[in-house]
Formats: sequence, structure tokens, C-alpha cells
Amino acid sequence: MITVRNEFETVPAYEHIAGSSLGTWTNRETTIALIKTLETTSNYDCAPLYKEMAETTDDDTDFMFETQHEVASYLDDYMPMPEFCSVVLDDNEWRVVPSIEQADDECKNFSDYPDTYQGDFILVTNDHGNVTCQQWKPAFVNCAPEYVTIWDMV
Repeated sequence: MITVRNEFETVPAYEHIAGSSLGTWTNRETTIALIKTLETTSNYDCAPLYKEMAETTDDDTDFMFETQHEVASYLDDYMPMPEFCSVVLDDNEWRVVPSIEQADDECKNFSDYPDTYQGDFILVTNDHGNVTCQQWKPAFVNCAPEYVTIWDMV
């Protein structure tokens, strides 16, 4: 699960999705919550999705699940999200989760922090198997260049 972008800033995408749980909400409530998230976090035109929801009964479970997965796909495409993350149904809850597989394909992986490497993104895996994805931030006024944590996975 995503923790924080760094020690002071939580990941915005995670804040929008957290709480969309199939365990406590009806399928309709979850679907509408995902559509509202898409509407508030992107410029995607959600009117056709709302129209489909209005024309569908509460007990059409297949339609609700199809729409949830469709909206999750739109969220992946249109919502600002940390690198190498996507919206998935995990443990009966919609979450923004990192994809270690995707990051591993596109990032250099280090077992210790690199001294001289300055690639865009890196993965650091500690001896316990915890993975941290970091992004290179060049020097700013009064700040040294450094890697900044995007997400951690335990």
C-alpha cells in the first residue's frame, strides 16, 4: 500500500480513492464514488457514465462491476498519480497501489542508495525485501540534488 510521497506529503491519488470499500458500500455507491473521483481529479467527461448509472437498476451487479473496472481504467489514464501506480481492486477495496513489476521493468534497482547514479527513477530494495521507488530531483535554490521517495512497499 502507498504510504507517503515523502515524510511530509501524502499521496493525493490515494486520498481520493481510500474508503471506496466494497465491504461497506453497495456496488452502486462504490461505482458512483469512483465516477465522482474521476470527475474531480481529471477533465474526463463523466456525463455518459452518470447517464448509464441512471438507466441501470441497483441489482445489475455485472454492469456495476464492469463500470467500476472501466472507471478504474480511466482513473489510471486521466488522474494525476504517482509513477508506476494504478487503481486496482485489492482485498475488496479500490486502492491506488504501486506496481513493482512495472517499476522493475523501467527502473534501475539498487540494494543500497547510489552514490553517483542520477537516472530519473530508481528502486531501492533493502535486505528485508522492502521496496522504495524514488525520483531524481535536480538542485534548486538552497537545495542539493537528491532522490525523493515516491512510494514505499513493505
